[in-house]
Amino acid sequence: VTQDAIEKDDVYLLCSDGLSDMISDEQIFSALVKSRQDVKRASEELVSLAKEHGGHDNVSVILVACK
Repeated sequence: VTQDAIEKDDVYLLCSDGLSDMISDEQIFSALVKSRQDVKRASEELVSLAKEHGGHDNVSVILVACK
């Protein structure tokens, strides 16, 4: 098991397959970078993207921003 130190400004994403099956890793990364300072906005954008791409399943997103 590898353990990395938590760094200032790290953002951790926990999500359901309703998100990860609907949009690519690149789209997720782009949304997180764009809204890095506002995790609520980033979460809302990720859910919206998943819905726009079919969203046939429940979409759950938890973002944790390290300050």
